[in-house]
Amino acid sequence: MMLDPEQSYDSLAARFCQAQYGVAAKPILMFINTLQAREKAADTALGSTSPNALPYLDFDFFKTVNALLDEAERLAADQPAILRNIVRERVPADAALLNLNRLFRDNLPAGGNPPCDLAMLFARYETNSYSQENLFYNSDAYGRNLGKLKKESLKLDAEKARFLGNPLKLPAEFKDKEVEDIWIASATLSRRVTIVDDPDSPTGKAGLLPDDGKKEAYHKLPFSMGIYCRAEQTSAINKDIPLEDIPQDGKFHLYALGKHTLEPTTIFWAHWTWLISIFIDTAYLPAGNNEWEVYASIKLVGQPYQKDSQEPGKVLVDRVLLVR
Repeated sequence: MMLDPEQSYDSLAARFCQAQYGVAAKPILMFINTLQAREKAADTALGSTSPNALPYLDFDFFKTVNALLDEAERLAADQPAILRNIVRERVPADAALLNLNRLFRDNLPAGGNPPCDLAMLFARYETNSYSQENLFYNSDAYGRNLGKLKKESLKLDAEKARFLGNPLKLPAEFKDKEVEDIWIASATLSRRVTIVDDPDSPTGKAGLLPDDGKKEAYHKLPFSMGIYCRAEQTSAINKDIPLEDIPQDGKFHLYALGKHTLEPTTIFWAHWTWLISIFIDTAYLPAGNNEWEVYASIKLVGQPYQKDSQEPGKVLVDRVLLVR
C-alpha cells in the first residue's frame, strides 16, 4: 500500500491470509475484519487507555473471535506450520480475556467450545506463549537469545501466580482480602532498571535502581514514591519516607501509599528520578470497582538509608500489592 495506495486492501488482505494461514484463511480474515471494525467503532486512542480498558472488549467480542480462532485451529489441525501462525493470533486475544476475567467469572466466553474455566484459559495461553517464545528466542529462525527467553518465562510464571492464585506468603493483615499482586518481574519498566536475583524477596527477584553515584544527592532524603496517571498527566499520590521510618534491617518492607482509584495508564513510581515506574492498571476494570489500598514492597540499603552502613545506597522494588 505504501508503494501503491490505489491497490485494493481487501484483495491484499485475502492474499496475505491465504499465504499465512492456508486452509484457515477464511476464519482468520474474518477475525482481522472483526477486530478492525470493533476498533474503528470504539474510536479510542490507544495511548490514553490500558489494553483491558478498551471499550470493544466485551462478551460478544470474545465469543466471536474465539469461535473464529477455534474454527481456524480445527481446519489446520494437521498442518503444524499453519497452526503455529494461528496460535500466534490467539495469544493477545487470550491475554486480553485473562486480564478481564473478573468481568466474566461465571462464564468465560469461549466461542464455539463449551465455556472454559480460568485454569483452562491460562493453560492455552501458557502453551501458546511458550511456543512463540521458543520460536523467537531459541530457534534458528530469529536467532537465539536465552537471556530474553528466561525473562519471558519468568514473566509467565508471575502471570500464572496472578491469575491462578498467589503462592507467595502475604502479610497476616491481608487474610481474607482481595489482593492483586504485581511482581516487578512481569511489569513494564524503564529500560535502565535491571531485574536481579534477591533471596530476600518472596518472588526471588527485584528491580534495581540504576547506579548513578556520581550525581550529587542521587540518594537524597526523604525517599519519595507515588502514583501518577499518564493519560491525565496528574499525580494522585506523592509520599515521602523520612529516614526515621526506614527499617534498618536491610530487608523488604511494605510501604503504604493509601487508597487510590485506578485509572487506565496508572503507574507506581519510586525514587525521585521515577526510573522505577510500574504500570499498576492491570487490575483496572471498565465500569467496575477500581478503588484499592496500594502498598509497595521496597528494600532501601546502604547510605543514606542505613545510618551505620558504609555501603553505597541501593533501591530495590519487588512487588506492588493492591488490597481491598
